[in-house]
Amino acid sequence: MSVAAVFSAHSEIYATPVNERFYARIATALANKIQARLNPARILEVGAGTGAATIVLRRYFPSAAILSTDPSPAMLAHNRGKGVPGVRYVCAAAEELGGLTERFDLVFGNLCYHWFTPQTARQIASLLRPGGVMAFSVPVTGVIQEEGNRVLVQICRELGVRQPKRRRLPSPQRLRREFAFAPQCTVEVITLRETHPPALFGTLLRARGSWAFLFGPQAAERAEALWRKLTAGVDQIALCWQIALVVAEL
Repeated sequence: MSVAAVFSAHSEIYATPVNERFYARIATALANKIQARLNPARILEVGAGTGAATIVLRRYFPSAAILSTDPSPAMLAHNRGKGVPGVRYVCAAAEELGGLTERFDLVFGNLCYHWFTPQTARQIASLLRPGGVMAFSVPVTGVIQEEGNRVLVQICRELGVRQPKRRRLPSPQRLRREFAFAPQCTVEVITLRETHPPALFGTLLRARGSWAFLFGPQAAERAEALWRKLTAGVDQIALCWQIALVVAEL
C-alpha cells in the first residue's frame, strides 16, 4: 500500500480538529525555530496533509508564497478547503519534486520525513536558494514510560512483527548523519504528551498511518484490534511522543 493510499483512506478522520491540533502544536514548535533565522519569501511545504501546518506557516510568515504538496489528493482537498490565502497546491510525493524549476527559501515538513525514501532530503535541498533552510519535525526513537507507550511495546511483542527496513523511526543520531551534507544543522528533541480515550486513540493512530508504519499494512488491523483489547475498560490513556526538530541551513 502506498503512502498516498494509507492517508487517503482516512483523510476525514485526519482532518478532525482533535487530530489537527496535535499536528499544529508540533508545526508551531518548528516554526518558532525558523522565525529567528529566516524571513522566507517562498516556502515549499512537503507532506502538507490536511493543512494544520499550512495554517501555522501562514501565521508565522504572512507575506510568503507557499507551495503545499502532498501525495494524497484527499488530504490536499481538505487543505485547499481551508482557504488559506497565498497558497498553491500540487499533488505529489516529496520524492517527485526534484523536477520543480522554482527555488525556495524554506522547505518545511511536519511529521512526514520518516515516510521518505532514503536520500529524499538531499534531493529536495537542491530546490533551495543559497542560504535557504530545510526544517522537519520527525518522530524519533526513545524509551518512554507512559501507559500508552507500554501498550505499544506489548503489541510489538505479541505480534512479533518486525518493522520493514525502510519504515523504522530514526534516532536523533541518525538524523544528524543524514543531514551532515548541510553546513549547519541542529537537531533538538522535544517531548509531547497526548491523552485521549483509548478507542479514539486507536482511530487517530489509524488515520495518522501509525499502525501501518509500525507494523506494515498486513498487520495494521491486528495491531489496532490488539490495542483496543489491551486498553478495554480504560477511560483515558496517555502517549508521549519524542519529536526531533531538524533545522538545516545551506
